[in-house]
Amino acid sequence: MGAGLVSFFSRLAESGLLALSLSTDAFSASLAYGAEGIRIPPLSAAVLSGVCSGILFLAMALGRLAGAALPEAPVRWISFALLLAIGLARLFENGIKAYIRRHNNRLCVNFAANGLCLILTVYADAASADTDRSQVLSPREAAVLAAALSLDGVAAGVGAAASGMDVLLPTAVSFVMTAAVVAAGSRLGRLFAGHVRLDLSVFSATLLVLLAFSRLI
Repeated sequence: MGAGLVSFFSRLAESGLLALSLSTDAFSASLAYGAEGIRIPPLSAAVLSGVCSGILFLAMALGRLAGAALPEAPVRWISFALLLAIGLARLFENGIKAYIRRHNNRLCVNFAANGLCLILTVYADAASADTDRSQVLSPREAAVLAAALSLDGVAAGVGAAASGMDVLLPTAVSFVMTAAVVAAGSRLGRLFAGHVRLDLSVFSATLLVLLAFSRLI
């Protein structure tokens, strides 16, 4: 029983680390929405959390399939490389988003799919998810925002699960944590409207790098 509890809490901590690293964008986005007076109803928050955790689940399921098909040693290094690459990319995220904002029109011409263009636009500027300017994030807009926020989560989920991380536990933790940070961010944004500008990319990058090295232990 003791060993089982230790194992569970170890997996829970690992799941929490992954979920926390991937939920920082949701917190920053909801903070910005609150500061701009854009309301996130409970249904939209649930859709946002559900889509984010659903995409993470699919990515991790794919990672487990890849891990089962490959020898253990290469899988651990592939997992490490994916998580480390995503973590390091987060350090340059502001530059990537600035590039997308500057070249948005040309990128949208190159990406014929309007849905992908919208996801890229929202990735670069979360507030643009409120496409109808209603000051309320609808469930459909929340789904688009979640897809944009999950771009990093796909590679991170594959990398984390490839070397054996649980699939269901991180998904559940991700859903709860995303819902919590969206509610907290929206409320804090309203309280400190006009005085809040928060960049959590370095914090998120650090968590992903730590998770990457944990794959080698």
